[in-house]
Amino acid sequence: VLWGLLPTAGPGVSWQAHLFGAAGGVLAAVRLRRPRRTA
Repeated sequence: VLWGLLPTAGPGVSWQAHLFGAAGGVLAAVRLRRPRRTA
């Protein structure tokens, strides 16, 4: 997963888009996670 963040993605592929896409995915996962149930 982290390999796509590196600038060796290939010609025509923006590594910045991969970086901010990954950051946005992490942010969405944190924001949308469900609260833990307490026993």
